[in-house]
Amino acid sequence: MNLRILPIVLLVSVPVMAQNRRLDSLQNLLKTLPQDTNRVNVNIAMFRNLFASDVKKAMPYAQAALQLSQKLHFSRGEANSYSNVGIGYDVQNDYSAALENFLKGLRIFQNMNFYPGIATIYNNMANTYRREGDFDEALKFYLKSLAIKQQYVTNDKIGIGHTLNNIAVVYDNKKEYSKALEYYLQALEIKRGGKDKKSIAYALSNIGVLYLRLHQLEKCIDYQSKALPLFEEANEGIGVLNVYMILNEAYDSLGELDKSIVYGEKAVDLAKKIGIKASIAQVSGRLSNTYVLQKNYEKAYLYLSLQRAYLDSLDTDEDIRKFERLKAGHELEKKEMENRALLKDARIRKAELLALTKDQQIKAAELQLAELSLKQQTEGRQLEKLQFEQELGGKELENLKLLKDKQIKDTELQLKEAIIGRQQAWGIATGIIVVLLGALSVTFYRNYRSKRADNQLLNEQKESIQQQNERLEELNAIKDRLFSIISHDFRSPLHSLEGIVGLLQNEALTPEETKVVVTQLGERLGITLHLLENLLHWAKTQMEGMSVHPTVFDVKTIADENVRLVQGQVVKKRIEISNEMTSRTAVYADKEMINLVIRNLVNNAVKFTKSNGKIAIRSSSNDSFVHISIHDTGLGMTKENQERLFNTATAFTTVGTGNEKGTGLGLTLCKDFVVKNGGDIQVESEPGKGSVFTFSIPKHQFS
Repeated sequence: MNLRILPIVLLVSVPVMAQNRRLDSLQNLLKTLPQDTNRVNVNIAMFRNLFASDVKKAMPYAQAALQLSQKLHFSRGEANSYSNVGIGYDVQNDYSAALENFLKGLRIFQNMNFYPGIATIYNNMANTYRREGDFDEALKFYLKSLAIKQQYVTNDKIGIGHTLNNIAVVYDNKKEYSKALEYYLQALEIKRGGKDKKSIAYALSNIGVLYLRLHQLEKCIDYQSKALPLFEEANEGIGVLNVYMILNEAYDSLGELDKSIVYGEKAVDLAKKIGIKASIAQVSGRLSNTYVLQKNYEKAYLYLSLQRAYLDSLDTDEDIRKFERLKAGHELEKKEMENRALLKDARIRKAELLALTKDQQIKAAELQLAELSLKQQTEGRQLEKLQFEQELGGKELENLKLLKDKQIKDTELQLKEAIIGRQQAWGIATGIIVVLLGALSVTFYRNYRSKRADNQLLNEQKESIQQQNERLEELNAIKDRLFSIISHDFRSPLHSLEGIVGLLQNEALTPEETKVVVTQLGERLGITLHLLENLLHWAKTQMEGMSVHPTVFDVKTIADENVRLVQGQVVKKRIEISNEMTSRTAVYADKEMINLVIRNLVNNAVKFTKSNGKIAIRSSSNDSFVHISIHDTGLGMTKENQERLFNTATAFTTVGTGNEKGTGLGLTLCKDFVVKNGGDIQVESEPGKGSVFTFSIPKHQFS
């Protein structure tokens, strides 16, 4: 009899009602989460909660997590998802598909040097080899998994216990029962030291299986009877199924046929619900034989037909051929994947170059359009000026014409009076002409001055209105920018934080998952607070300005504080950071402004530096200034991007090596604050060779 023990999967051990509440909480959370890494983790949690009870319902969540991880370039989520998909196929006896997904996940974890994930996938691959009957290969991978856990994951006592248990199962299958019992007892001792009842249940059940092999049936039944309530309490369907199958065989061997039938029929019903075809076929065959002994030929025929139907659907020979082909093509596939990755990188670089060229073309078109608009505005103003001058000239001609007509009439009158009054009239006429000419000149001069004053006032009003419009447009742009940043960079993390807090309030997570979630919560809060601080400083400088309050202080102390603030991030990304400034670097500047400049530059260095990179803070000085530089071995940047960094009109930002996001305000603030303190800021960078940001601030002159 080849009894099959199913792989141990690390699931949450909770009662049925608590598990249902948790599933409801996770499903509600999925409705609100954006397409980010939190959504990946919730899909993974849904798979792990549904897997043991209904693998067919669980699989879509594993596939959804995998697709989103690939879209986000979330390596750890992608590797975990491949592992979960492989487990799902393994349970459904599709061993070729299972091993294919395990190998994909293993490559990602190996590239990340993530030892817990490597150990888990080694364990899962060993399960598949064991199910195929290749016990030597299974033992090799189980021992690899155990070695990694004992060296790198020493705090995972439960995981070590699982692997010890699986090694014992292989020795059991190899009929080396003394070795099997040795590892079973080690596993049980470790698991009894924890609170995971499901793990204890597996250890008890497997020891019972060993006693079944040794034909010590009473001991077998005793151990299975102890394991069954623990499996039921944990809602561990696969564990319950194994116990039913073992008790069916044990009671059958003892000749207690009624008890054997009870547990056999329970096993068939549960295997149908979970979807494990091999178990249905195996137990159905034994039930058929048992009913023959009881001379119940109708049920004997029923279970014999059921066994044959499920044996036909397994198609075991084809699975074995697929498995051998997969092993032979493993190395070839690995090389092909590396070539595809290189080709993909080349395509990405080409796409980036095309995108930059397109941006330059767009900018050139925008500049040409702006020049055309300015030319049209200038021509419009010249046309308005010409029209005004023409109107003014027309009015002057009209006045001169009226004056001339008046002069002619007066002259004619004076001539008539002169003829009548002779020489006396000439004197009176001359006086009248002089007076009229003077009055007209004064009137004309006053009208000219009045029009000139009106025109000057009109021009001043136009300039004032233009300045007000420009300021209103500037403030409106600042408002739009603020709302854009708040809606895009704050709403998404705040929604995620709300979902995580909801899980914590509902106590829907295990202690291990709570620890991971709290760590993520702290990281997100830190990033969000840093973005908010930059946003508030930027808004204040844009809308009302900021005054500088210089004092004398040691800038090295400020750098030390900021290095301590990013310790959590650099440890997580495995980055080496050092402050190599001289012990006493006194400057005369606004302390808070310089603190914010150093904090933004250090955070940017961490953001764009890959794992195992280095960051160094250095200083130099001359007679007037202290020069502070932040060196990193990060991604670097092109000349075009360097020119966009400190543009106060538009903020420039990219995603960091760990998918970190920003608002693009940090470097704008750095430029503004350094200039306000009398200094300057520069950047030197090459793609792939890191960056050096250097800024200067006035040196304190000791008297």
